[in-house]
Amino acid sequence: MELTLMSRSKRVKEKVKKDHYWYDSVQKKMLHDRGGEMRFRYDPQQKRSVPYLVDHEEWVNKNDYPEIKEWVDNNKSEFDLDIVDIDNRHITVQVSARHFNEIQEDLYRHNITSDWSEPELRRELKNG
Repeated sequence: MELTLMSRSKRVKEKVKKDHYWYDSVQKKMLHDRGGEMRFRYDPQQKRSVPYLVDHEEWVNKNDYPEIKEWVDNNKSEFDLDIVDIDNRHITVQVSARHFNEIQEDLYRHNITSDWSEPELRRELKNG
């Protein structure tokens, strides 16, 4: 029986990585660094403001396809999964009807949405 694992968009916190450039007027150099947010603090020894970077996180919408792919790879042998079709949003796998309840519980625990044919499931359970 075929089970389709569908990816969804979800909100996740992700570190912001921006390019920051500033000109050091003492060394006469353009400096570069990557980070979240650039702030300045006054350095009394140098008698000037010195930049520093602070980690910054923001909410972004991401697809959960990598988590689905990882779940399939980790559980291939445990549930005897055979991959039927893969595209960038869904993965269709061939599963045994006898493992169906265990698979559904594990998918629920990992917050993965799935779809299946109810008549096909009943037919496979009936035929054994």
